Amino acid sequence: MKESLSGYKKDTLACFHFLLKCYDILKKRGAMSMMLTGFRACALLMAAVLLFVIGGQAVSAHSLAFTVPGYHKSAAKGLTEAVQKEAVGIYEGQADPHTVEITVYGEPVDLQFSEALGAHVEKLEEGTKVAFVYTEQQVKGDSIVRFRRLLSIKEAEE
Repeated sequence: MKESLSGYKKDTLACFHFLLKCYDILKKRGAMSMMLTGFRACALLMAAVLLFVIGGQAVSAHSLAFTVPGYHKSAAKGLTEAVQKEAVGIYEGQADPHTVEITVYGEPVDLQFSEALGAHVEKLEEGTKVAFVYTEQQVKGDSIVRFRRLLSIKEAEE
């Protein structure tokens, strides 16, 4: 069973065994009544608890990733044919280096853009009214997930 334990669990288990051996040695020598009173007993107990907590967190940090049921199945079905659309909205800024957010009819819309539009997008200021052309595709079998690609964007005339 020890071979199947991760490195963190082995270290924690080794520390716990060391603490137990120290306790046994002190008990055999009759030093327990003198050594482990009050503050020292609490400190030893807290050290043991902290070792278990730290070891447990380090092990569980590797198992935080999870998959969404059905995600790969729906993505594997592919995308619908791209539909070209035009809209006017308020430029809210970049969500990341390749995505902009534009508010259209009070709803935020995220659009991915290519490097070719990057310089043009960076010139826009937040709160600017913009007119833009984009394509929209849906994941087949999923009416919620949409992939939008920005084709062009310019400041709209008031």
